Amino acid sequence: MNLNFSKIMPQQAHSKRTWKDRLPYLLAFFIPVLSMIMIFIGKEIYPFGDRSFLRTDLYHQYAPFFQELKDKLANGESLFYTWDIGLGTNFMAIFAYYLSSPLNWFLFLCPSSLVIEFITYGIVLKMALSSLTMTWYLNKHNHTNSIAAAFFGIFYGLSGYMAAYSWNIMWLDCMVLLPVIFLGLERLINDDKCYLYCISLGLAILSNYYIAIMICITLVIYFVICMILAKGKNFNYPKKILNFGLFSILAGGLAGVVLFPEIAALSYTASGNFSFPKDWSSYFSMYDMIARHLVNVEVEIGLKHWPNIYCGVGILLFVPLYFMNQKVSFKEKISYLSLIIFFYLSFSTNVLNFIWHGFHYPNSLPCRQSFIYVLFLLAMGYKGFLGLKDRPKKQYLSVLLGVVGFIILAEKLEASYTGTGDGQYYLFSSFYLSILFVVIYGILIHLYRSKGKNWRMPITVVTLIIITAEATINMSYTSVTTVGRTTYKEYDSNVRTLTAAAAADDDTVFYRTEKVNNRTKNDGAWLDYPSASIFSSTAYAHLTSFYKKIGLESSTNAYGTAGSTPASNMLLGIRYSIYTDNDPKPEDTLLRSFYQSTDNVDLYKNTYALPLGFLVSDSLESDWDLTADDPGINWNNLVHSLGIADDLFVPLDVTNNGTTSVNVTTTEGGYYCFYSAKSGPSKIRISHHNTSKTFDNLSRSFFMSFDYQTDGSLFTITNDDSSSSTIINLSAYRLDEDVLKELYEILDESPMEVTSYTSTSVDATITASTDGRVVTTIPYDTGWTATVDGKTVDMTAFKDTFVSFEISEGTHTIHLDYTPDGFYLGLASTLICIILLIMIAALIHLWKKNQAEEASLNDQEEISASQATALADSEDLENALAEPTDGALDDALDDALDDETDNEIETDDSVIVEDDDLSDEFFEEDSNEPEKTSDEELSEEFSEEFSNKDFSKELSDEMLSNKNFSKTDEKRDSSAKKNVSLDSIELDLTRSRHNSLSKKTNKDSQ
Repeated sequence: MNLNFSKIMPQQAHSKRTWKDRLPYLLAFFIPVLSMIMIFIGKEIYPFGDRSFLRTDLYHQYAPFFQELKDKLANGESLFYTWDIGLGTNFMAIFAYYLSSPLNWFLFLCPSSLVIEFITYGIVLKMALSSLTMTWYLNKHNHTNSIAAAFFGIFYGLSGYMAAYSWNIMWLDCMVLLPVIFLGLERLINDDKCYLYCISLGLAILSNYYIAIMICITLVIYFVICMILAKGKNFNYPKKILNFGLFSILAGGLAGVVLFPEIAALSYTASGNFSFPKDWSSYFSMYDMIARHLVNVEVEIGLKHWPNIYCGVGILLFVPLYFMNQKVSFKEKISYLSLIIFFYLSFSTNVLNFIWHGFHYPNSLPCRQSFIYVLFLLAMGYKGFLGLKDRPKKQYLSVLLGVVGFIILAEKLEASYTGTGDGQYYLFSSFYLSILFVVIYGILIHLYRSKGKNWRMPITVVTLIIITAEATINMSYTSVTTVGRTTYKEYDSNVRTLTAAAAADDDTVFYRTEKVNNRTKNDGAWLDYPSASIFSSTAYAHLTSFYKKIGLESSTNAYGTAGSTPASNMLLGIRYSIYTDNDPKPEDTLLRSFYQSTDNVDLYKNTYALPLGFLVSDSLESDWDLTADDPGINWNNLVHSLGIADDLFVPLDVTNNGTTSVNVTTTEGGYYCFYSAKSGPSKIRISHHNTSKTFDNLSRSFFMSFDYQTDGSLFTITNDDSSSSTIINLSAYRLDEDVLKELYEILDESPMEVTSYTSTSVDATITASTDGRVVTTIPYDTGWTATVDGKTVDMTAFKDTFVSFEISEGTHTIHLDYTPDGFYLGLASTLICIILLIMIAALIHLWKKNQAEEASLNDQEEISASQATALADSEDLENALAEPTDGALDDALDDALDDETDNEIETDDSVIVEDDDLSDEFFEEDSNEPEKTSDEELSEEFSEEFSNKDFSKELSDEMLSNKNFSKTDEKRDSSAKKNVSLDSIELDLTRSRHNSLSKKTNKDSQ
C-alpha cells in the first residue's frame, strides 16, 4: 500500500488568468464595435463613404468645440478663455460641460482634418467600454464569470438611451463609469474598500458634472437600499455612513478644478435661474412607458418627455424571472421593485423630472437619467437568468406567454402612436419583431435548461448571434443619422485661407469676423476666427438679452448675428463678412466693399467697425434707454442720448397692418429692415421686385434685414406659416447711412487700440479726450481684471452686458487679464483631496502593517508549538510502526494528518478552480456552487480505498466540508506560509519514516 498524500492535499492557488476568463469581457467590448462598424458600412460613414455621424447638437455645438480644443492644444493656448465664440467666452465653462473627458486629451494627436472621425469613433469606443464595465459589474456583483453577463452588458452599451443620446458624447463617460461606481459603492459597504468608489465617482464628476448630478442622486438612494439589505450582526452602520459621506465629498473635491469654475460660470447663464413647479402633473401612463422596451421604438429627443429605455426585449422575460428567483431575498425584491417604480414616476411626473435634471426642465432630450434605470433593470434581469435552472418549466413558459400577450395588447393600446410621422413611435413591425425575438429567447431558455453540457456551446453561440442581431437592428433603425461629410467641410480650407490673408494685411490687431449665413452659431470655433455668435448651454444670459434689444437673434442658450445690420456690425467690431456661393453676392456700397475671394467664398470688409473698446461719457449708462421691445426704438434712443437729433432707423409707413399680409412702400434706396413682435407669425416672407426672402424662428425677435436696395418700391410682407393664421404687427425701417457715420465718429473719437492679445489677456493704449468710461465689447465676467497704467481699477457691467471701467483724460496703457472665477479654489480642492486620499491610504497601510507584525509574533509562538506537536506525532508514528498494535498506527496517522490539514485550511482557503469545458465554465449560473475540485475527487477516491480505516473517513469528511477551496484570496499572510511550510517538512519526514518502516514491517511479515 502506497499512501500518496500530495494528491489529496490543497495545492498552491495560481492567479494567472486564461483567455477563457477574459472571453466575456472581450465579447462585451468587441460586439458593440462590430455592430457599429456594420451600421457605418451600411450608412456609408467615413471611411466607408462620404457621410458623417453628426446629429443635432453634435453638428452645431460639439464638433466646433472639439475643433477649438484641438486648436488650443496644438497651439499651446490656455483653456481659460476663447475669442472665437460669442464675442469672447469662458472656455473653461465650455470645457467642463462638453469637453472634460480624459479621452479628449488625445485630440492633441489627431489631425485637424479628422476631428469629426475622432468624435465618431470616440462614441463607438465609449459604447464598447460601457458594455465592458457593465459586464464586469454583473460578474463581480454576482460572483460569476459568465458569458451571459456579456449578453446583458451588450444591451447596456447598445441600449435605447445610447441610440437616442450617443451623439451627446460628453454624457457617455458617466455611462461608462456608472457600473464601476456601483461596484465601488458595494465594496465600500461590504469590505470597507473606498478607493474605487471615490476615484470613479470623482472621474465621473470631472467628465460631466451635469450627468454626475443624476448619478449622485441615485447613489444616495442605492446606498440606503444596500444598508437595508446588509447582513450580519456586527454590521457597523455608523462606519458605513461615515465612509459614504466622507469619500463622496472627496470625490467631489477631486473634480474641483473643473467643478468650481463651472458653478461660478452658471451664474451668468440662463441656467442660473429656476422656478420650482407649483403643481404635480403626469405625462403618460406606466403601461405606455413599459411598451417602450420593444425593439425598433423610435427614440424621443424632443419635448414629449418619453424615456428611451430599450435594453433588449429579453428583459421582459428575465425581470419577472428575477422576482421568481428564490435565491433572491424578499427584502431585495421589494427594494428593487420600489426603485423601478420610483424611476417610472420620475419619467412621468413633472416635479420629479424637474429635480432629476438639476432643478430645471430639460430643453428637449428628456429623461436624461434613464441609463441608470437601464442598468438596474439589466442587473435584475441577469439575476433572473441565474435562477433559470431552479425554476419549473411551467413558470418560465407562463412568463413567455405573458410577455407575448403584453406585446399583442400593446399593439392595440398603442395604436395612436403607431405609424410614421411626428409623435408616431411604433411601426407595426416593432410588435411582431419583438414577439419573434421573445419566442427565440424562450426556445433558447428551454434548450439551455433541458439539454446536456454538449448543447451549451451551440446555445451560447446562437444566443450571441441573436443578441447581436437584435441590438444592431434596433441601433440602425433608431439612431445613427448622417450628414454629408464633404458638405460640412466644404468651405473650411477656403475660409481659413481668406481669414488668414485678411489678418496678414490688416493693421488692426483685433477684430471680429462673421459668416452672413452661418452653418452653425459656432463657426468661429470650427474655422478659427474671433466671432460674435454662440450656441452653448454656457452662453451668457446678459448677452442674449442685449442681442435681442439691438435686433439680433437670441434664445435661452444662444445668440448670433441673424438680423445683423451695418449698425450692429459696427458696434460689435465685425470687420469682415463671409459670403459663400450659396449667398446672394452683395454690391459694393459706402458701408461695405469686396475684399478678396476664392473658388466658392467671398470676403467683404465693413467700412465701420469699432475697436474692442471705446470712450463714452459716464452718463451714457443712464441716458441710453434700452427697455423697448422694438430694436429700432432702442437704436434711435442710443443716437439721441449721444446728441444726434436724427433717427438712425427711420420709421416707414405700413399699410394693412394687423392682417396676414402687409405692404411697405419706399421712395429711395438703402438698407431696409423689418421687425415683427414676438407674438406674431413664426415665419414671414418678404417680397421686393422679383425677389423674396423667407425668415423663420421669429419668436427669437430679431430684425428681418433686407440687404441694400438701389431704389424704393413696394415691399410685401406675408405670413408664411401655413399652420397659423396669426396677424402681422410690423415695424419697418430704413437705415440712415449719414447718421450711422456720425455715430461711428463719436464712438471712435478715443479708441482703445489693441497692441497685442492672447487667449486670456489684452494689452492696449488709449488717448482719452476727456474723463469718461471705457466700454469694451467683451462680455462682462468677474473673471476679468483691468489695470490702467499698472494700477488695478474697478470694473462694472455697462448696460449689464459689457466690461467697462473709468479712465481719466490723457494717454494710458491698459492691461486686461482673465482667470475663471473659482479656478484657484477648485485647483486647491483637487490638490487637497488628492493629498488626503494619499494620507488616508498611507495611514491604513501603516495600520495594516502593524497588525501584520503583531500577528506575525503570535504566529511565531504558534509555529513553535506546532513544531513540537509535529515532532511528537512523528515519534509516536515511528514507535507505532516499529511495534504495531491495534489502532496505534491509525491514531498516529490521524494526529499527523489533522495537524497538517488544519494548518492548510487556515492559510490556503482559496484554491482556484478551472474547468476545461469552456461553455460549462462561462454559462455557470452561480459561482457560489462550484463543481468539485480535483482535490475533492481525490479525497473521495482515498476515502473509498481505505473505507475500513477511521482516519481516512475523518480526513475525507474534513476536506469535503471545506468548500472555500474554490475561492481565491491572493493575499496570504507570510507568517502563515511559514507555518504551513514547516509543518509540511515535518510531515514529509513522517511520511518518509512511515514508508521505510512499512516496507520493513511487510518484509518481516513475509
